[in-house]
Amino acid sequence: MILSDKTDELFAAFAKFQGELESASKGKQGHGYKYADLAECINTAKPVLAANGLGITQMLGSIEGQQTLITSLTHSSGQYMSSEVVMVEAELKGGGSNNPVQKLGSAITYHRRYAFAAIIGLAQEDEDAAGFVNPKKDAEIKWWSGVSPSKAEVQEWVKAGRTPEAVIEYLMETLGYGVSKKERQWIKGL
Repeated sequence: MILSDKTDELFAAFAKFQGELESASKGKQGHGYKYADLAECINTAKPVLAANGLGITQMLGSIEGQQTLITSLTHSSGQYMSSEVVMVEAELKGGGSNNPVQKLGSAITYHRRYAFAAIIGLAQEDEDAAGFVNPKKDAEIKWWSGVSPSKAEVQEWVKAGRTPEAVIEYLMETLGYGVSKKERQWIKGL
């Protein structure tokens, strides 16, 4: 792990980011299992990263003749943290060719997905746990459940010129309400 000399702004933004990040959905079918592909991981995290001044870069490198993947989490302040991992050679299954470039491409994509998820703490939604009820989460007060402000009041705020992002921030940070991904989408659709 390599860190910039200062990390205070990076880690403050990262803490906020992690509080807003949702799990990636397992929408791709593997050989007997489901997983969230690289595009799903990136698409899940990208808007939340950007909203917090964060970005991810992934580049290829080399250590003593071995191919590596360098993944960096960067902040708009210039602060960063990065990690470098030696990539294992991919073995293609299920109709893959012996083309060495295709094997390398598969290894890169595989490592990128895992390194991307690891550096930001992105979880994949487990189908077995999707129906599990978390009593602590269910006990959170939701902003639409009869408390002030009502949905109608939120709609009026947006009509009056407040941005959806400002409304979401107000609900979460000022009032302390849990605002789910679905609720955020509803507000952004106003």
